[in-house]
Amino acid sequence: MLAKEVAPRGITVNTISPGVVETDMMQETMSNGENDVLAPLVDMTPLGRLGQPQDIADAVAFLVEPDARWVTRQNFPVDGGIISR
Repeated sequence: MLAKEVAPRGITVNTISPGVVETDMMQETMSNGENDVLAPLVDMTPLGRLGQPQDIADAVAFLVEPDARWVTRQNFPVDGGIISR
């Protein structure tokens, strides 16, 4: 496992699993008349909205900060709570 292999060098290994994020590609999808696909996704999300790129960036920023030095081999679902439904 990579996390175990690089740990002696002080390197941590984590992943982020984003939910549905409002991006340019998502805007393109919505403009093609596929809003009926997005509405149920928003309804399934406890926070009641699509994610924003900044939501994902903030999680990444935490993981690269010294405060996260003891966090390794973790998966962070950054999805507004949709996976825990």
